[in-house]
Amino acid sequence: DSADPAALQGGLDRGAVGVTTNPFLANATLAKNRAAWADAIDAVLGAVITALLVSFLFGPWIIGRLRALKVGQQVRDDGPQSHLTKQGTPTMGGLLIIAAIILSVLLWSDLTNKYVWVVLFATLVFGGIGLWDDYLKVVKKRSTGLRPREKFGLQIAASLLIGVFLYF
Repeated sequence: DSADPAALQGGLDRGAVGVTTNPFLANATLAKNRAAWADAIDAVLGAVITALLVSFLFGPWIIGRLRALKVGQQVRDDGPQSHLTKQGTPTMGGLLIIAAIILSVLLWSDLTNKYVWVVLFATLVFGGIGLWDDYLKVVKKRSTGLRPREKFGLQIAASLLIGVFLYF
């Protein structure tokens, strides 16, 4: 038997299927991997259902509030005529999406995993850039929102920060 001796001596910690030809250890390892996959699938399904419920339950209320506050899309007159139909469409809907994502992640993810926090940080930073863009459009009545150079610069800075964190 050419299996790794460390794996045969009770080392199911490695978690790899096929490490050994011993049928008892291989079956135990396979069962362990299946259990891990089942847990992951349960967490994903739970997160999806949570996000859907948050969106369905709070979406109509948030859209109504945004309409009441007249938080709507400002469309320039010099643009294509087809864009004029977007006039008044509630903006800042990303708030609902970001809230649903964050709640789902906090409820269903392994919060000891640093990559979960990196993804949450990235979601919040890029969502914040979108919020600032919408704020400039709605409150400051600047129909362009953030200028392309500003938006792209912020996105590059955020991406570099995340990349540097992941590298080190």
